[in-house]
Amino acid sequence: MRRITEDWWNKCLNDKEKLEHWLVGLYNNEKDAEERFIDFANTYCEDDREAFSIFINIAEQERNHAKLVDLILQNRDIEKYTKSTKDGRYWRNTIPCICDIKTAAAIGAYAEGLSLKRMRVIIKNPNTPNDLVELFKIIEPEEAYHAKALEKIATKYGMKKVKDCHDKGLEELGLKILNSN
Repeated sequence: MRRITEDWWNKCLNDKEKLEHWLVGLYNNEKDAEERFIDFANTYCEDDREAFSIFINIAEQERNHAKLVDLILQNRDIEKYTKSTKDGRYWRNTIPCICDIKTAAAIGAYAEGLSLKRMRVIIKNPNTPNDLVELFKIIEPEEAYHAKALEKIATKYGMKKVKDCHDKGLEELGLKILNSN
């Protein structure tokens, strides 16, 4: 998966339009993540105040990530447009598998882990523009916290219960070959 991400990122770096499209998508994804975590908190954490607080904290951090990406868009004079990720290739395969707090946390953990892996590839690439390296140096530790905190809420039960859905989402993204680990 790392190699696929590295190849994808190099293509973005060599295609201004592709990079700008991805940055707008990133902005929208961060906004959608805020809404998703608020929804998870309200839907699944009624009886668990600690988990509710973690989901809301993550939502607030996602809102801040959207603001940081928005600054990048403004500084680069890139026009924003709404590009919802709510029914994207990954989410349409994973959201239906959520049935409780543990599965919501597991899908969140898997998604945040994916994002974290991508950020680390972007940060390490010597051709990544400084503004994006600095952006991800701010976001990366929070994403690591999200993945770890959500996995703890999910427990092994939640992670295992949604693994097939996560794998299907990866297949849709071209990040996993069918029936491959």
